Amino acid sequence: ILQYVCEVLLVALVAFTLAIFSGMFVSQKIGDLLVAQQNSSSQSASDTGGMAMPDRQGEGQWPGGRVDFIGGQQGLTQATAQDLDVSVGWAAILRLYGLGILLVLAASFFYMASPMLVTPLITGFTESIGSSAALMGIVGGMMNLCSLVCRPLAGNLADRMSKYRVSLIGALLMAAACAGYIMAPNAAVVVVSRIINGVGFACCS
Repeated sequence: ILQYVCEVLLVALVAFTLAIFSGMFVSQKIGDLLVAQQNSSSQSASDTGGMAMPDRQGEGQWPGGRVDFIGGQQGLTQATAQDLDVSVGWAAILRLYGLGILLVLAASFFYMASPMLVTPLITGFTESIGSSAALMGIVGGMMNLCSLVCRPLAGNLADRMSKYRVSLIGALLMAAACAGYIMAPNAAVVVVSRIINGVGFACCS
C-alpha cells in the first residue's frame, strides 16, 4: 500500500509540474500572438487613412488607439499593445493545488484501492477454493475485460443522466463485488463478482 501511495504522489507531482510550466509557456505564446494580431489590425486601420471623429477640441478616438489633433491637422498616434502578461503567481497556484487537489487525490486513492488491491490476490484466492489454473487466469483478467467492454456504454449513459448517479451505481456495484468475494463458496461466484466489479469500475472511471 505504501508503494502505491508513493507512486500516486510521484505521478501527481510530475503531472502538476508539467501542467504548470507547459501551461505558462503555451498561454504566453497565445498572448503574444493576440498582441501581434491586435497591433497588425491597428496598423492596417492606420494605413487606410480613415478619419477619426473628435470628441472634443484637440482629441479624437481611433480604433485601437488615440488620435491627437495638433495645429488643426490630424497627427495620428496609434496606441499599440505591448506584452500581454498572462503569468500566474505562485500564491494562485498554491490556492489552485490546495484543498481541492488533495480531495481529488484522496478520492482517487480510495477509489483505485478497491479494485487494485484485490487484483493481485484474487487469483490465489480462487485457487484456494478449488479452481484450475485456466480459471485462475480468467478470473484475473475478467474485471479488466468487462470494464473495457462496458466503458463506452457507461460513457454514453453518463451523457444521458447525472454523472454522479452513474458513479454512485458503480460504487455500489464494486461494494457488491467485494461482498461477493468475501462470501464466495466456489469459483463461479468469484467469476460473477469479477464481472460485477468490472461493470462498476467502468461506471466510476
